[in-house]
Amino acid sequence: MTARRAMGFAPRLLTAEQAAAYLGYETTGLLANIPVKPVQMVEKGPGCQPKWDRAALDAWLDRLSGLSVAAAPEGSGETDTAEAAFAAWREKRAAGGH
Repeated sequence: MTARRAMGFAPRLLTAEQAAAYLGYETTGLLANIPVKPVQMVEKGPGCQPKWDRAALDAWLDRLSGLSVAAAPEGSGETDTAEAAFAAWREKRAAGGH
């Protein structure tokens, strides 16, 4: 059983290997070429390895794919805008427009 399963949730901070796998790659080399930079929580000792923020990776991918819509307060009606943006993106992809 993995630590993630034991905790019941996925960690937000990912190692280089986890971040690469999260993005669908087998090696970590691509991480040097993306605009999302790692977070360094501590300078020395255990846990000093850089970690990639899963939320930052998601936000970057949302912008890259055209899905970027600011989070809307609940009840503001702006969630309809997010749903409309997603529907437009889906239609564009289905029509062959990347």
